[in-house]
This record gives sequence, structure tokens and C-alpha cells, in this order.
Amino acid sequence: MALVRPVRVELFRRTWPLGVWLPIETILADGASVTHQLAVGIGPRVPDEVPPSAVIGEVATPDGTGMAFDAFAAPELAAAFINYATPDVPVQRVRPVPGVRSGAAFVADDRWFVKAFRRIESGEHPGLELARVLAERGVGTVTPPVSSWRRGDSDLVGVARWVRGATSGAAMAAASIADVLERRCKPRESRLDFARSAEALGQLVASIHVALAAAFGSAPADGAALAGFLIDRLERRRAESGIDLDRVQSSFARLAAAEDLGTSIRVHGDLGLARVVSARSKWWLVDFDVDDVGTFDDRRVPISPLADVAAVLSSLSDVRIAAVAAAEASAGGREAEDREARVLGDAWEDRAVDAFVAGYTSNDQVHRLLPVERTSRDALFSVFELDRTVARLSRDARRDPGLIRLPTAEVDELLSAQPRRRW
Repeated sequence: MALVRPVRVELFRRTWPLGVWLPIETILADGASVTHQLAVGIGPRVPDEVPPSAVIGEVATPDGTGMAFDAFAAPELAAAFINYATPDVPVQRVRPVPGVRSGAAFVADDRWFVKAFRRIESGEHPGLELARVLAERGVGTVTPPVSSWRRGDSDLVGVARWVRGATSGAAMAAASIADVLERRCKPRESRLDFARSAEALGQLVASIHVALAAAFGSAPADGAALAGFLIDRLERRRAESGIDLDRVQSSFARLAAAEDLGTSIRVHGDLGLARVVSARSKWWLVDFDVDDVGTFDDRRVPISPLADVAAVLSSLSDVRIAAVAAAEASAGGREAEDREARVLGDAWEDRAVDAFVAGYTSNDQVHRLLPVERTSRDALFSVFELDRTVARLSRDARRDPGLIRLPTAEVDELLSAQPRRRW
């Protein structure tokens, strides 16, 4: 049984609604502990803009019963928190960045990207470190940190410049496939064809990997070390979700005897469409945090760059799944339209994936980081594809335990299928 206790309490806003900064330590059954930061709003009522999912409940106040809620869900309190945490970057207006699960992310005054990290851990935050190093290496489409909030030796908030007029990668991809499904056209005929954008994104990711290899070094990948890392992460997901992952573990274990695995480098760790934005005909990487939380040491473990590639392609798949589900719902059960939506969705994803891989592999230097043989690249990529699928399904099962039976078919399909040819 876990023990949860507040580490300290500070007011970042002293007028109604109050803003309370509340680091929480959770002591697990094995004695290990993790600390997360919360920002809680307390007022006589819940602000209209706060969704029901962000309401905590009733609390006692000197003025009677009040309501507690997630302060980051209220723009007025979110702005107050940012001004408290990073007074050197004063802000007035904030809007949340959707789709972020690893903390709270905001665009402030259409000038700053602000990230409040969920987990508190000693040392420089790996995301801030990566952004700083890449900016120092001259990767021009990375927004470096300009301010941060530290307590002791822990980073709690990071601030980077926002790209004015930017559109998130997830929103661009969603609009593209929505146009395909609405017009019932081939993806290449869509007015919002995503292929060229996907190719440019592949080029950006390749340049980032080359820069990371130069900055942090690279080494031949070790199959036993990779297998151990993936299995340890798998055990954590098993403990969190209760999903039966024995067959997946056996698949990962076979990596110990594998050869031609390319090199291991420092990677982003959770690079998807929600982490990038597009502006001025260029992609920008704005978010270096991860949703699949491990320790900071875990995030610094060198691994194949194909792990990031799998994360990007997994996010494309997520966009396709959501769009097709919405199209099927609007079809009202008409099987012919459902079938057409699935076919068009698959075609859209295949075109986007092919374009991304083409852009990624157009960088000659990135080939030095990958397995030599194309079949080896496909096989190793399939391992990381499985890892990403398990991560998503584990997250879904934690959110809704009733979904715990659903992953079996999807995981079994990946385990049974031959690796797809992508290279």
C-alpha cells in the first residue's frame, strides 16, 4: 500500500481563487518514493472554464466550504503560477497545449512555451538538457530554454520561445486525414496532403539524431543491454496496468542474441506529433518531455534511434485510429462506409509513413547509426513498434481497467506478423 504525503505547501496566488503549489511524495510498498508537483486552485466555486475531470472536490476554508480543482485548467491561475515560478518571464494570457500527459504545457502571450513537469527528480531535467545541447549544436529548429524554475537541484518548470503562428503536428495530421475521409478521396488528392510535411519531419528527426550522436557520443548497440532495458520497462508497465505481457517479454529477450543492431545514442524518448509544431514551412521541436515516465537515469540510457522513429510512426497511427473511429461513428453503422473509411485511413497512414522514412533516410549520416541490412532495420523497428503499442495499451488500461482485456489481439498480431518492409 502506498503512502502519500505533501512535502510542502506554498501559495502562488493569495486572492480568490487561491493558488496552492503542492509537491506530493508517494512512498511505494517497496520503500521507493516518487515526488510529483500539483497546482491546486481553491475558490467558492469552480471557474466555468474548468472541465469536470479537473475538479478535485470540496475542501474546508476559513470562509466555509470551497471547491478544489486543478489550477492548470484555469487560465487565470495558470498565468499566476507561471509568474510565480519564472518572474523573469512575466505573462498575461495563457492557453493550454492539448494532448500533453507528462505535465502541464501552455503557450503564454503567443510568445512562450511553458512546461510544468509532473515529476520532480534531482538533477537537470533531461528535456531541458537535450534542448540546450541541440541549440548549442546549431540545430536551428529546436527552441532552447530561456528560463526555468529550480528548487534545490530539481527543475520544476521550463520556458522556451514559442514559434508564432505555429500549428501542432497532431492538429495538421488530423486535419489532413479528416479531409481524406470527408471527401472520400485518395490521400495524394487531398488539399491537405500530409506527405510533404511528413517527409520534412523525417529530415528534422534525422538531423536531431545526428546532432545527438555528435554531442553525447555513440557506441555499437549491445543486444543484451537493449533486451534488459526493454524488459525492465515492460515489468514496470505490467505492474502499473496488470496486462499479461509474457509473450512480449520473450520477444524482447531474443534481442540478447541479435546482431546488426546499429548504434546506441541519446534519443528524445517520446518523439511524436504532439512534440512538434509547424510554422513558416518548417518543423520545430518544442517539447522534450516524455509521457512514459521513468527515472531521469532511464531517459539518459543510450538506445537505437529507431526508438524515436517508432514513436513518431506510432503517433501517426494514433491519428489514423481516432479519425477512422470518428468517421465510423458518423456513418451510423453503414458497413460499406465503415469499410471505405478503414481503407482510406490505412492508405493515409501508409503514405505518411513512407514519406517520413524517405525524409529520414535522405540524411546520409543517419545511416551510420542504423543496422546495416534493411531486414535488420525492419526487425529492430518492429521491436520498438511493439514497445510503443504496449506503452499505449498500458496507459489505456490504467485509465480504464475495463480495457485490460482489449490489448491481446493487437499485441498478438504484432508478435505473429513478419516485420513490415519500411527501409
